[in-house]
Amino acid sequence: MFDVSWLEEYVTKGVFQGIKNTLGLLFNGGRLFAAMLVEGLKSGLYQGTLFAGFIWLMCLLWMQAAVDFGKKRRIPMTLHLYLGSCLAAMLAALLLMYKLREGSRHLATFIVAGLFAVSLMETRYLKKAIVTAAIFAFLYFYRAVDLYEYQIPFGSPALVEQTENWQEVFDRNLVLRTEEVPNYDNAVIWVFRDEVGDDSVITAWQMLYMLPEGFGISCCYADYVTENIDRLQSRYAAVPAGSRLDGLFDSRGSREIGRDKDLVVYELY
Repeated sequence: MFDVSWLEEYVTKGVFQGIKNTLGLLFNGGRLFAAMLVEGLKSGLYQGTLFAGFIWLMCLLWMQAAVDFGKKRRIPMTLHLYLGSCLAAMLAALLLMYKLREGSRHLATFIVAGLFAVSLMETRYLKKAIVTAAIFAFLYFYRAVDLYEYQIPFGSPALVEQTENWQEVFDRNLVLRTEEVPNYDNAVIWVFRDEVGDDSVITAWQMLYMLPEGFGISCCYADYVTENIDRLQSRYAAVPAGSRLDGLFDSRGSREIGRDKDLVVYELY
């Protein structure tokens, strides 16, 4: 799920060329990261505002570590230095191994951890917490221009109906096999994305939360499923409705468990 090709430089071209390539990737990725951060401050670009909050917390943790060092508070200093370094390491990983958008969920997780750390800081009049709250309010409320990116995903009536329908389908058609567990009879492959006409569509995997207790899911790429169609061990597969794999499973006589406008689930054997 992430790119480690930058490590090949160390093996194929030597340590020094590998270091040069790594620094180049960090520099170029850092420039793009900084440009998006600035755009977030200027226009409210979601990724940019996320980056800004992340950088603020990283700098704040290091600043607090310096304050703790001056006051000879060894344990808090070690904690804040460690957490700040973790954020820096995640930033380096983002620039080297992820696309900036795809790594945003990881940055969001580190932001939450950083907020917990800020809430526990020993700081006079809670000034760092108050400043952090003001910055986040500015970034994620005042600057929020794309409501979809910021809204909490409450269930709409259509989504609730869809999930309830899938729960009914799964409860009616799937039976948990308890002999020799764990086993592949209780597993559902979900294809990450597949082609529907001219579009590349991500599978509505969220519907698999409606599976009966005890079932497991496994994410696969469409090409892997196609190439290994005769060797798949999981009993069930979930793919986008109307996709290439939908047609393939249907042509092979796989039993259809359920279908709606987004998702179709097959029993493979």
